[in-house]
Amino acid sequence: MTYCNRSHDKTTSESAGFKCPYCGYLETDVSEYFNGFDEGGYEVNCPDCEKPFWLSRSIIITYYGAPAVEDQEEPK
Repeated sequence: MTYCNRSHDKTTSESAGFKCPYCGYLETDVSEYFNGFDEGGYEVNCPDCEKPFWLSRSIIITYYGAPAVEDQEEPK
């Protein structure tokens, strides 16, 4: 059974990929770890030091709306 302790002093958080909480290796090619918009978590081994750790991700989608400008001509 894997225990994920997010308040641990070795917990990492990155936006460019994931960082090993043991050796600090930053993996930016996450395509083999996640499919599409998967947000699940599971145990993986660091590609560099090979120590196991818990990996998960969170995806935030933001939508923006803005008023249309009525006094401009449509682009041609």
